[in-house]
Amino acid sequence: MREVIKIRESTGVLPEPAGYYDNLTARQNLRFYAKLYDIDEKTREKQTVDLLELVGLGRAIDHRTGGFSTDMRKRFGLAQALINEPSVLFLDEPTSGIDPLGAQMMRDLIKKLSKEKGVTVFLSSHSMAEVEEICDRIDVIARGKLLAVGTVEELRDKVREKVGVRYSLEVQDLPVQRVIDGLKGLKGVRSVEPVNGHISLLTDLGTRMEIAVAVKSMGGTISRFEEERMDLQRVFLKLIEESA
Repeated sequence: MREVIKIRESTGVLPEPAGYYDNLTARQNLRFYAKLYDIDEKTREKQTVDLLELVGLGRAIDHRTGGFSTDMRKRFGLAQALINEPSVLFLDEPTSGIDPLGAQMMRDLIKKLSKEKGVTVFLSSHSMAEVEEICDRIDVIARGKLLAVGTVEELRDKVREKVGVRYSLEVQDLPVQRVIDGLKGLKGVRSVEPVNGHISLLTDLGTRMEIAVAVKSMGGTISRFEEERMDLQRVFLKLIEESA
């Protein structure tokens, strides 16, 4: 029981959906939650004001939460989750249902809490762009199974190792077909073909340098050699496909 109490004292939670006492004001709601943690009156009054200012609800401090918009309820939920100054914060879809400006404000707040306050944030989200912007490490879960864990780059590499790396290559001083013929037999090159005046390559991970050396040995000058970036959405879908 003591361990449960300690965990609750050090964690904050923003569930989806979150419920509040809609007949109470924002101030009264936070007072109530602060009392649950035995926060003394002076501290809880200051924290109530500070937290509502932090999430941009300072002017609504004495408004009933029942009249809050979805965006305001989300921000109030973050204030409520922070009332006990947690070291660990669990956020479930913190920006769902709110406008782009409000969503960015929430993301900026979450990043600030992590970087400036040292709060460890566990974020559950279906928005891959949001996850990529906020998270240092990512868990990919499908059908209740943990498929992969790592940074964005580590997850990309995991996919690259299986499906390959796609490059767009432009070479001066040589005909396109001459370059294609010269790269076809190169170790690690899975496919090479002309696409709208440039060359598209699918290769194994780690063959970029070998390709550059091969082009130079043919007498060509590389004017553009770019990897087709795989965003987290594509990485996620590839990991799901590989697990099926």
